[in-house]
Amino acid sequence: MAPRSPRRLAVTLACAALAAVFVLGFAPASALAQGDPYEGEDPSAAPPPPAKSGKASIAVLDFNYQQVLRNKKVRIVRGPHSTELTAEESEKILQGETNLLTDKFITTLVKSNKFKVVEREALQKVMDEQMLSDSGAVDPSRYIELGKLIGADYLLMGSISLHDLNEGFRQIPGTNHYTRILKAQMICDIKIVNSTTGRIVAAENARAVKELKQRVKANSQTLDIPAELTDDVHRQLITALVQKVLDTIYPAKVMAFTGGVLTFNRGEGTGVGVGQRVAVYMQGEEMIDPDTGEVLGSEEIKLCEATIIQVLPKFSKAKVSGAVADVPNGSIVRTIAHAAPDTGRRGGSRGGGLPGDD
Repeated sequence: MAPRSPRRLAVTLACAALAAVFVLGFAPASALAQGDPYEGEDPSAAPPPPAKSGKASIAVLDFNYQQVLRNKKVRIVRGPHSTELTAEESEKILQGETNLLTDKFITTLVKSNKFKVVEREALQKVMDEQMLSDSGAVDPSRYIELGKLIGADYLLMGSISLHDLNEGFRQIPGTNHYTRILKAQMICDIKIVNSTTGRIVAAENARAVKELKQRVKANSQTLDIPAELTDDVHRQLITALVQKVLDTIYPAKVMAFTGGVLTFNRGEGTGVGVGQRVAVYMQGEEMIDPDTGEVLGSEEIKLCEATIIQVLPKFSKAKVSGAVADVPNGSIVRTIAHAAPDTGRRGGSRGGGLPGDD
């Protein structure tokens, strides 16, 4: 049997009865459901407010898949056979995928120990009572109202704009076997809204990529998409997204400096790893708009660079490079671009970092 030619598919896993679900092609990475939610908004003009003492409360609206659903065809693939789904079947399957991703995101956000996260059931009840959209797209004029009703300082909305799988087969010389190569990737766009002012304080996206190779027989009739592939992509994406949320509301900061080693408030499960390089900045004078009185940010002065040497459950330690007399508590810690941490998971790839890592 001749090898199948590579095909580019966008995948979403369905229930156990389905072998695999593919969304063909992909949508623009910046698009969210019901149009571009960032249109007319300039997040850079609305820096996040200083985090209040204690934990900030945040409500995570269900991520949505509407942009992909509207623009792409969906089919079930079982071996050589494919069946196009109806719009109703497609929506049901895709909603299950986004529910799973939302659950994982909320769990990781809670584990960061930085936020009070509004329960999904309580949020959904208010959304239903107020007849707000359950697709993750809320009328911007109602941000403040929703925040008050659910008691959240921030609202977070997200959309999956790319869910893609490349599948190819390469014959192993001298055998009737093939190497099956699967490369999955996802892109998610999020925006964070300050529910007190109704302003968008951050508009970010993250991308996750994972590759898997399998040895298969040439006459294999049904090749499922391994669940661990999708789970790995989900977790890589979520780690990156949670870091961006932390970056917006609670940048990593120095808690202590002794004997050339600094301690900062990022621990296990927050994307940091032994060997990762970071830069440390001291916050300078606040910049205030003379016309509006709005705080536009602060000047930052680079103090030093350091290498992470230990990651503990609630905080990490980094060894400073060179001779540094002092690093004040409260100094901001940012990753140095392209530094790859050892997160302790074999075969994994870096899905995020500390503030400033793009």
